Amino acid sequence: MTGDGAELDDPGPAATSEAPADGDVDAGSGPAEASPSPDAALTPVADTRRPAPSAKPMLRFPPGSGHPGPRNLSSLQTRIDPIPGFPETGDLAWRASNDRTFLDAVNAYNLAHRYRPGDPGYWTADRLKAQAMRESGGENDRAAFLSDPLQVNNPDDWKDPKPKITGLASPHQPMTPLVSARAAMEWLGYKGWLHDRQGQPYKYLGDERALDNYNGNNKVDAQSGGLRHKQWYGRTILLLANQAEQMHRGSD
Repeated sequence: MTGDGAELDDPGPAATSEAPADGDVDAGSGPAEASPSPDAALTPVADTRRPAPSAKPMLRFPPGSGHPGPRNLSSLQTRIDPIPGFPETGDLAWRASNDRTFLDAVNAYNLAHRYRPGDPGYWTADRLKAQAMRESGGENDRAAFLSDPLQVNNPDDWKDPKPKITGLASPHQPMTPLVSARAAMEWLGYKGWLHDRQGQPYKYLGDERALDNYNGNNKVDAQSGGLRHKQWYGRTILLLANQAEQMHRGSD
């Protein structure tokens, strides 16, 4: 799937562009994005925010960029919740099979980037799981969910700088849920920041824009209800994750 470049909000004197919104989920080779049940209750989400293999060099974030810097270590997440509209019982119990993987991926990402809750770029397991449900959580998408649940390695989406950012070697490499989740977190993080001419991130665009740019589909279709598809994608993922977290708090 191909999308146009996202507009710059505040390019700054050293900026060249925002991470291109070329997208990673709507290419013809991947499963159709899954929708929750029509009666799934969604409530607004507060904007919060970005993972990386520890072997990769840390990027430098200048003062005033919104990045927390090396002083902050993330709190480990230990719980992940069912996503509203995507039941995990009976024949659909496979939807819970990647829970441990998603937790491991977001914890590794937040620790590698030294994010704590509330920091720009911090990501939650519920958000990653909600994104996976949107990508490959449909009732007929079990095979995709158990191999590349974030659909980060579709051949039609393969272009630079994806190999460098994600660590993926080839659009045809065998995928596992952990490889998918870690690569998707890196790509999502890259898509969420403006970068200067040296490729260093200097301004965070927000969680919804990170998801919009990850998707990159600018078409307006029936599923998106008058929005660009990428806007519907980002907005509903955050809404689903927020609803899952609210249900968790209500059950405690």
